Amino acid sequence: MSAGEPEIRIVPHLHGGHVAPEFDGHPLAWVTNDPAAQTALPADPVSGRPARPNGNTVTYTYPNTQGAGHVWFHDHALGITRINVYAGLAANYIIRDAHEDGLNLPAGSYEVPLVIQDRSFNKDGSLHYSAVPLLDATGEQAVVNGQPVFTSFPEFFGNTILVNGKVWPYLDVEPRKYRFRLLNGSDSRFYNLWLERQGGGAIPAAAAKLIGNEGGLLPAAVSVARSDDSGLLIAPGERGDLIIDFSQFAAGTVLTLRNNAATPYPGGDSVASNTTGRIMQFRINKPLVGTDTSVIPAAPRTIVRPAGWNTPVRTATFDLQETDEFDRFVYSSETGTALPRLMLKVNGRAFADPLHPQEQHNLDAIEDWILVNATVDMHPMHIHLVNFEVLEKGTISVQDYAAADALTMPSVTGAGLQPDVDDLGTPVTPGDGSPYTVNADEFGWKETVRVPPGSQDGLRVGYVKVRAKFDIAGTYMWHCHILAHEEHEMMRPFQVVAP
Repeated sequence: MSAGEPEIRIVPHLHGGHVAPEFDGHPLAWVTNDPAAQTALPADPVSGRPARPNGNTVTYTYPNTQGAGHVWFHDHALGITRINVYAGLAANYIIRDAHEDGLNLPAGSYEVPLVIQDRSFNKDGSLHYSAVPLLDATGEQAVVNGQPVFTSFPEFFGNTILVNGKVWPYLDVEPRKYRFRLLNGSDSRFYNLWLERQGGGAIPAAAAKLIGNEGGLLPAAVSVARSDDSGLLIAPGERGDLIIDFSQFAAGTVLTLRNNAATPYPGGDSVASNTTGRIMQFRINKPLVGTDTSVIPAAPRTIVRPAGWNTPVRTATFDLQETDEFDRFVYSSETGTALPRLMLKVNGRAFADPLHPQEQHNLDAIEDWILVNATVDMHPMHIHLVNFEVLEKGTISVQDYAAADALTMPSVTGAGLQPDVDDLGTPVTPGDGSPYTVNADEFGWKETVRVPPGSQDGLRVGYVKVRAKFDIAGTYMWHCHILAHEEHEMMRPFQVVAP
């Protein structure tokens, strides 16, 4: 938090919404609960920050003209996004259209949103979010406006799992199809979701089908969530449109939705099977009401690409980096040591650094973006404004890659851009379930993509290649949706300008 900003401030962002820049939720266009602390701020044509209103109210316009999909909204105020979202400023926002309405999907009480978040609680039931003292270069407690400053760790992982605000809930269901709109609203936790039958036994392939992701309906339904080694991987900010057919099971069956994604993902600690390894239960104990005529479409939607899609005007390469702040230190009471605070950057730039010319994109242009990741974490990168298509995912030899610094942009050379090996150097077949290939759950449109890490031996870096059309002029954000990463500087603006 910069000096002078009120402690309580918010700015709404419709995540996945196709909206004008002044309604997109610029992190600096906040309002606060105290009108006396809210002062008007004119728009900045250089940075692209929209005007900030005078007073504590603001009106946003969402046209809702995009195709059917599961978008969501959450706070996006700079420096406290992770805290505001953790406190509850996040919710579903469902957009429907005539095509989806004609598919005869489970609807009404048989369409259920499942917002999955991890939380920790104090003994009195209040929320607990780990915070540690921030130390300055002299080792003293950092102070702003006379108040001590605390900071977060690079990731936050709660020790309980909540679904729709309840810890480890259950849902009584009929023996019929249900549509579940999954949202990973966690700060840092990935989920690899799969179904486990109480008492053992296989899960039929037809029992669980993914029909959509955050970009809307998929071109083909995907069998998922059948076992712990072939589950549905969903990163912070991602969504899944999942139909479970409970008629595939005998009455009285209890199914547990489980998770086994490491923290941090993919090379971190294993989850505890009796706590963060379980999400919720489904209990098939209600009588069937009427006849279930709903269907699971084999091909939910045909993907229609814009004209000129196969001839992008340029390729922009962006580098995800993890460095240390050597003038800011984090003190851990658990270890009794102080370590430099982690700073995560894009192309060597922090959020407030000036725009590079490559961060300006022509209006209505179709571009390829290559996101390169030499860090040990998988980063779910979210690009505002656009839906994109994931073209490639894999690793690149370090010989084919030149990392960026604060003044230059990175480059990728040679023929290394192929999804050819995973992080251990093992050949990968696309679609085999490896997170280092473009899997079927990532087909169609996306606006958040999981960028794989580099290899453990340091000889390769991870990458994805996406294609998008930038069709509204203005300034937007793109960032890691691990919220603690976003607020440790892994967020940059980009501008869409008249050619």
